Amino acid sequence: MFGFLFKYDLKRAILNKEALFWVLIFPFFMATIFGLIFTRMENEGNELTTIPIMAEDKAYEVIFNQIKIDDKKVFDVKKYKNPEQALESGKVDALIKGSIRKPNLVIKSDTQNTAIVYGVVSQIHHTGLSVSELMKDPSNRLKVESILKDIAGGKKYEVKNAVNLKNKSRISIYMYSLLAMICLGASTFGVAIVEGLNLRSDFDTSKRLAVSPVSRLRHLIGEFAAYFLITSLNTIILYAYIRYAMKMDFVGSQLQIIGGLLLGNIMAMAMGMFIALATRVGTNAKFGLSAGLYVFSSFLAGMMNTSVAGFITNNIPLLNYINPATVLTRMFTSLYLFDDARVYMYSIMNILLISLVLFIGGAIFARRNSNDSI
Repeated sequence: MFGFLFKYDLKRAILNKEALFWVLIFPFFMATIFGLIFTRMENEGNELTTIPIMAEDKAYEVIFNQIKIDDKKVFDVKKYKNPEQALESGKVDALIKGSIRKPNLVIKSDTQNTAIVYGVVSQIHHTGLSVSELMKDPSNRLKVESILKDIAGGKKYEVKNAVNLKNKSRISIYMYSLLAMICLGASTFGVAIVEGLNLRSDFDTSKRLAVSPVSRLRHLIGEFAAYFLITSLNTIILYAYIRYAMKMDFVGSQLQIIGGLLLGNIMAMAMGMFIALATRVGTNAKFGLSAGLYVFSSFLAGMMNTSVAGFITNNIPLLNYINPATVLTRMFTSLYLFDDARVYMYSIMNILLISLVLFIGGAIFARRNSNDSI
């Protein structure tokens, strides 16, 4: 029975032109445009430029000054009387306030440089917390205090790069944002799943399904599986197109990238289902709302204007953990910035949590609208 339902729902999904546009055609168009632009950027030069920053804590200054790639300093720690004015005027890309235990990164806009600074500060912060744990053991306290005194006094220690940029393309970090956008396009499939079972939808098939002896839950599972198969295949094909046809290099294992893409598709479909269940408008309006939120989420992540992401990071940091586009972008860029997978795994858990909340929220609305929807 499930096999029959799956084939039936798969055919319906393929015939859904509205949803297919945002999941198939639009991402291919964006990938091609992005690729042409970034390839030109790559050809104009891929030299690593020193990143100007400011730091209040002396320990940060020492650490950042020792991070090098091929004997070239990655960061240039500046000193200005008015740090905020230096940041606003563009003399520095980032201002690190506070201490290692409680850092506060202030940026003007979200760029590749600020992403790198964030990665280093994050790693230093986690290391600082680890040191705090070590300090609880009296046998380690004297050793740790001695090291910290040496750092404060200016003694140099070899600092291994927490952020690994060697042999990495500058434009890869932008292509990860494109992968996030591709995932979010699946939100229209989420709308299509719900509207396919909604008696008030514009889909003719919803009326026929209403008198079917098969339960709506089985139809829901069949539709979700069908749409997920389509969007997964499409996402993998798009990834292969960007990587091999457009010759864009991605850092990280294939398993990590494809696994992240598939989880991103599930979150996007959950978002679309929630939108369709939580709103009482026409089917076309729901598709429009889904596409609008998909674009707005990308806007908040800084994909269209990097200053927006900088403003949110400085003023509404919580939004970075609930905005799907930001979470997806952080997951992919962590593969570019870090050799270890901690930030990647944190992002995976963040995606699963958002998906769970959206599914539960959708189920609550579905029960309230049981006469009209699932």
